[in-house]
Amino acid sequence: MVFARFAYRQGWDKIVRMQVNDVLEKYPKEFWYGDVAKLLAGKTSKEEFETLQRSKYPGLGFESSTRLYTLMALVLNEEWPALRDYVARYGKTIEATVKEERLFIGEWERAKRALAAHP
Repeated sequence: MVFARFAYRQGWDKIVRMQVNDVLEKYPKEFWYGDVAKLLAGKTSKEEFETLQRSKYPGLGFESSTRLYTLMALVLNEEWPALRDYVARYGKTIEATVKEERLFIGEWERAKRALAAHP
């Protein structure tokens, strides 16, 4: 999923989808990554994924990753109203995460660009 995130930051959605499909085909039950792949592929809703995170993957590390992967999924699957609602709800928390962990600025910036392009 590291390469999928890199590709996402570059806007290479075709490569992201290829990486996600590869995980779904070869490692669908892999701890965390199989579930993230389902989210990014649109096979799991953000609500289902958040519930899964709380029950199967508790902790702050998984919580912040859940928010960032959810941003990616909403953009990849072109769920603009849901993205707008998600950013309204978690935007300040995501900004704080990105401020501490600059590596993830690409996910946040891309979500903001998507919102600007789809008012």
